[in-house]
Amino acid sequence: MTNPIRTNVKLIVCIAENKEEQFFEIPLKQEVRVILKEILETTQKKISQAKEISEYEPAEKYDSSDIVSFKKGSTGYEKIKYIYEQQNFAKDCQALNHSENIIYYMGVFDKGDGKKLIGVKKANHFKSLVKSKGLLLAQFDDNLGILDTNVFKLDSDFDFIIESNKVLICNPKAFEFCAQMDEQLLEVAKKNTKDLEKKMKFISFDGLADYVSKHSRAARLIASIRLRKDLNKISEDKLKDHCLKTGVNLSEIDGKITPSKKHELNFLYVLDRRKYSYELIEDKPEIYVANSRKQVNR
Repeated sequence: MTNPIRTNVKLIVCIAENKEEQFFEIPLKQEVRVILKEILETTQKKISQAKEISEYEPAEKYDSSDIVSFKKGSTGYEKIKYIYEQQNFAKDCQALNHSENIIYYMGVFDKGDGKKLIGVKKANHFKSLVKSKGLLLAQFDDNLGILDTNVFKLDSDFDFIIESNKVLICNPKAFEFCAQMDEQLLEVAKKNTKDLEKKMKFISFDGLADYVSKHSRAARLIASIRLRKDLNKISEDKLKDHCLKTGVNLSEIDGKITPSKKHELNFLYVLDRRKYSYELIEDKPEIYVANSRKQVNR
């Protein structure tokens, strides 16, 4: 995965004011470019050492250290595409004076083949030292004095790396924040929900689509369900039976099943294989929801 990177390295900050994002290139000295390349190499090494890199699922609850990949063209990829296609950044060192509005920074690396890599980092630590202005000390000649200037701190790695056809993610939570995943999924949630009816024709998704368009967790579940390749193989009888076992109430509309009011989210948990039951104690069923799940062989 490691690629030779030319000396053309840029540092870009993303500033958000009134929900509008703007990108600015910060002029750099050569030693900062070297450090940015080292940060990229550290991130690539971390990714290469991962035992497993699974596909990103919007409904999965990831730890901040999980490493996953996100394919170009997936639902929610639009913001990543927008970031990757940005070019001709305005150079403005004064943009750092608006540090409170910096939401993430990027290292843009020329691969030398007409393509690029972009390392992205949520700007928590980058701007943390700015608040300490007037409290930071430095040695001047033989005396200790106040460092009366803005100080910024680069992190040791990036949260994710954008390539031409995918994203390699080291910090899923930071990725979801920078990629505005909830906002993107809600925008397409209604259409994506109704599209599922083409593969599961015995389910009415009309009322469910309205619910999903207003609830980000449900929108994430729909995005994950759409990734499944076996939706057309789901048995209506087995689905009804599993809903009964896990306490999900169903209604019927024009001969099709649909979740009853206040059972919409749990119905989606069933479809995404996240709601299950145990009865290891006589007459005491236990019902659980799995925030994270992984299929294993028997």
